[in-house]
Amino acid sequence: MGKGRSSVWVGLGVLWVVGFIGALSRFIMAFYQIQISDDLHIGRGFISLSWSTNLLIAALCAPLGGWLVDRFGVRRVMLLSTLLSVAGTGVVYLGQHPLLFFTGYGVISGLAGIGASTTYVLLFSWFGKHRAKAIALIQSASSIGLAVCTPIFAQNSWLSWKVTFLTSCLLGLVVTLPLILLFIRNPRKDKESSEAAAGRTNATADGAPDGAAEEAPNGAAGTAGGTKGGARAPNGAAGTTPAPSMAATGLKQLGRTQLAVLALIGLALFTCGFNMGTVEMNLVAIHQEAGVSQSSIAAAMAVLGIMEIVGSFAFGFLLDKWNKPYVMSMLYGIRVISFVVLFAHFSWSPVIFAFTFGVTYLGAVPGGLMIADQLAGIKGRLVGTLLLFHQGGGILGALLGGTLYDYMKSYQLLIAADAGLGFLAAAGYILIRRYRSHPLPGNREAGAELSA
Repeated sequence: MGKGRSSVWVGLGVLWVVGFIGALSRFIMAFYQIQISDDLHIGRGFISLSWSTNLLIAALCAPLGGWLVDRFGVRRVMLLSTLLSVAGTGVVYLGQHPLLFFTGYGVISGLAGIGASTTYVLLFSWFGKHRAKAIALIQSASSIGLAVCTPIFAQNSWLSWKVTFLTSCLLGLVVTLPLILLFIRNPRKDKESSEAAAGRTNATADGAPDGAAEEAPNGAAGTAGGTKGGARAPNGAAGTTPAPSMAATGLKQLGRTQLAVLALIGLALFTCGFNMGTVEMNLVAIHQEAGVSQSSIAAAMAVLGIMEIVGSFAFGFLLDKWNKPYVMSMLYGIRVISFVVLFAHFSWSPVIFAFTFGVTYLGAVPGGLMIADQLAGIKGRLVGTLLLFHQGGGILGALLGGTLYDYMKSYQLLIAADAGLGFLAAAGYILIRRYRSHPLPGNREAGAELSA
C-alpha cells in the first residue's frame, strides 16, 4: 500500500472489511446453534467444545503468529490466516459430519489465529496519533456485523448454517484474499523505502515539515521523527532514533519494573478475556436462571450490542486524549460495578449491566496494547504474547461458568470472580500510572510517554 494519509485510511477500510468477513462465523455459531445440533445430531456441549477448541488453538497460535509477522511480514501471515479460515469453513460446509465439523471449525479455523496480531501491528505502524479511534473503527466491524447479520438470518428462512458457512468461505476467497494482495504491504518494506527517501532528503535539507509523521505508514513517520523539526514518532513506528530506546533494544533490555508493568497488562487482558468469556457464553443463561423474561433478555442484548459501538468510540477518544493508565483503570472500575449489579439480580440488572459493560466491551484490548507499545515498542511477538493472555481468559471464563453451574447450580461464584479480577486489573493500571510518575533512571522517556 502506498504512503500518505489517504492510503492509511484506505488501509483502515480494508482491515474493517476483512474483520467483518472474519467475524461471520461468530454470528453463524450464535444464531444457528440449535439448527446445527439438530442437523448433525450432536449436543450443544459438542458445539461448545468445538468453540472452546477453536479459541484455545487460536490463543496458542497468537505468539507463533507474532513471530511469523516479525520473520516474514504482516502480509504473508494475513494471507496464510485467511487461507486457513477459508479451509476451515469449507470443511464444515462440505463435510457436514460431527468429526469434520469439529476439525473444520475447532481445529483448522482455530489455526487462523496466527493472524491475531496483524491488525494491531499494521495500525500501530500506520498511525502516530488517533490509534485508539482507528482500533475502535476496526472493532466496530464485529458489533455492526452482528447487528446487520442477525436480522438477515432471522428474516430469511431459506438461509441455513450450511448456506452461511458457504457464504463465509466464498467471501474469504473472492473478497478478503484480493483485498490483502492489493492493499496490504509489509510495513518493513515501507520503512526501508522511507528510510532511503529520508536519506536523500537529509542530504539536501536540514529538516522535515512539522507534522510529517503524524499519520503515515511505518518508516515514513519514523524517519521524519529523526530529523530536525519533525514530529517524533511513537515507539514501534520509529524508523530512526537518536539514541537507543526500549523500543529499539527490545524486551531483553527492559528492567524488572518494566517487565512487571507488562505482566500487569497481561493480567488485565486475561481479565478482559475472562469477562468476555462469561458474557458471550453464559450471560443469557445467567439471566434465565434469575427468572428474567425472554423479552427483557432480548432488549438487554440489543442494548449490549449498541453500547459496544458507542463505547468503542468513547474510549477510543479518551485513550487518545487522556492519561492512558487512568482511562484503563476507569474502564475496569466500570466493569466491577457492572458485575456487582449483575450479582445482585435486581429487576433492572439486565439492562444496566448491558449498558455499563457494553461501554467497556471493546476498549480494554487496544488500551492495554497502546500502553505496552509506549513502554516497549509493539512487536509481533509482544502482541501475540499479550493476546495469549486474553484468549486464555476467554477460554477459562466460558468453560468455568458451565462447570461451576454443573456442581453448584449457580453462576454467582463466576460473577464474583469477574468482579474480583476487574478490581485487580483496575488496581494494576493505577500502579502503572504511579510508575509513569516515577520512572527508573535511564527510562524517563518511556515513563513520560505513558502519560500521553
